[in-house]
Formats: sequence, structure tokens, C-alpha cells
Amino acid sequence: MEQQEYAQRGYLREDFRLFHLKGAMEEQLDWHYHTFHKLIFFLGGQSGYGVEGRSYPLEPGDVILGLPSSGVHSNGFSLVRKVLDVEHTDLKAPVEALGGKSLGETLLAPTRIYVKSILSLMEQVTIKSVSHITGGGFYENIPRSLPKGMTAKIKESDVPVLPIFDLIQEKGNVPRREMFNTFNMGIGMTVVVSKDEADKALEALKAAGEQPVRLGEIVAGEDKVRIC
Repeated sequence: MEQQEYAQRGYLREDFRLFHLKGAMEEQLDWHYHTFHKLIFFLGGQSGYGVEGRSYPLEPGDVILGLPSSGVHSNGFSLVRKVLDVEHTDLKAPVEALGGKSLGETLLAPTRIYVKSILSLMEQVTIKSVSHITGGGFYENIPRSLPKGMTAKIKESDVPVLPIFDLIQEKGNVPRREMFNTFNMGIGMTVVVSKDEADKALEALKAAGEQPVRLGEIVAGEDKVRIC
């Protein structure tokens, strides 16, 4: 009950109206069941903002904006734990590659919630598509919000990759594509708007407290995500 009340308070701060909250256990087969548990919340709700049923077709030239993440956002921890050997590492020691922060502090950075920023943006521009970059990274999450025949073309150099992801890639010799197919790489959410409203959207997001970046554009194609 304490965990449920804690999560509920967090979601209410973001203007969620909860009607159902359940817990689940994620499999971490190399953990001893009596030593560690990971609590996962499933949230169901109703928007209440009158957006159901609306459709804004994407077209080539639409602009993809990114909202920064705070870290790994609770995704990809099986790979993180294996690559960084967290069970045998001093999680409190400062790490130069992380700007002097400890590994424990970095990995436990709270996941960002973007509800208020997106609601504020909705009042000022037409949002055509939104993707929450969770487990599966860019390659699995962005396609879910794209219609057939449309591809997200993203410029890799415009992705503000966080130091923790560079560290994971280096320590584990993880291919770059797999990194973008597992982690958010520094972008927790993407938003697509028309080219004409891109600058206005950027300013609106900044006013909402975000540090948005322009990641790329929508192009015709069937590969769904193209990082170049």
C-alpha cells in the first residue's frame, strides 16, 4: 500500500487521474528472489482532454523534436547490470566519465514525466505524433506512432547522448545500433509537429521548462527509423 500511495502522489503531481494501479514483478533471472525485488507500476487512465479520435496525418517535412531524459529511465537494466557489473562495483564512488557522479546516483536518477509539458504544448501547436522512448529505444518505440509509408529520419549528432550511455557502450563494446535499440540515449520523448510550427513548438517547450532539441524530420520510406 505504501508503494501505491507513493506512486499515486507522483502521478497526481503530473495531473493524472488514476482509476487503476497494479504492481508486477519483472524477471531478473540472475537475482536471488529473496534478496531483491523490482516493483513495476501499470497505469491505466482516461485523458479527459478531448483528444480521443483526433487524427493529424504526418507528411514528409514534418519536424521531430526531442525532450531530454534524466538517464536510463528504468529501461535496459538487464544489460546495464551485466555490462557494468553492478553487483561487484562500488556504486557510491565518483566516476570521472559521469562528471564525478557515482554510478548508483546516475542509475537511480528518477524517470522524467512529460505530461505537463505536452499538455502545455497541445494548447499552442498541433501535435501530430508523440513517442515515449522506453525499452526498445528509438527503433521500437518511434515506429508505433508512424503511419505506413512514413519514416523518422534522425540526425545522430543532434541526439544529446548522456555520459552513462557512452560508458555502457564502451564497457560492454555494445554496437551503436543496439544502444539505440535498447536505451533512450538521452531522449525520453519525441514529438512531431509541422515544419511551420516547429519554432513555435520549441519556444513553447522551453517556456514549459524543457530543453528541447530538433532531432530530424519525417520522410517517405518503409524503414520507419533512420539514424544517420
